[in-house]
Amino acid sequence: MKMHKNKPSDRTGNRKLITPSQFQEQHVVMHRSFPNAKTVCIAGSFNEWKPDSIQMINFGGDRWRLDLMLKPGKYEYRFVVDGNWTDDPVTHNQIPNPFGGHNSVLLVSDHDQSKTAKVPLASGLN
Repeated sequence: MKMHKNKPSDRTGNRKLITPSQFQEQHVVMHRSFPNAKTVCIAGSFNEWKPDSIQMINFGGDRWRLDLMLKPGKYEYRFVVDGNWTDDPVTHNQIPNPFGGHNSVLLVSDHDQSKTAKVPLASGLN
């Protein structure tokens, strides 16, 4: 029986559609630089735009890190730095939002579930 990627066959040979909820979550890591920040949170479509639910970890000075587990898909987000909604200083993948600003877009792939998704780093961070 011939198998199609992302469309497994049942015993009758009919292809079944895989829904996003069937994909495994991916480990997404973000490193960013926010000079003089006291708190950095992220709000997006993955957490119902609740900035207080996900806070980044400060690694000294202006270096911040975030680890997320997300299912494959397209997510919109913004950073909240010391209470102020802020664009992602690294990505250029943005779309207009209804408030006159822009949301950053994060694409999480399902192609290799064994690796951590690398989100672009801010300059000077490793």
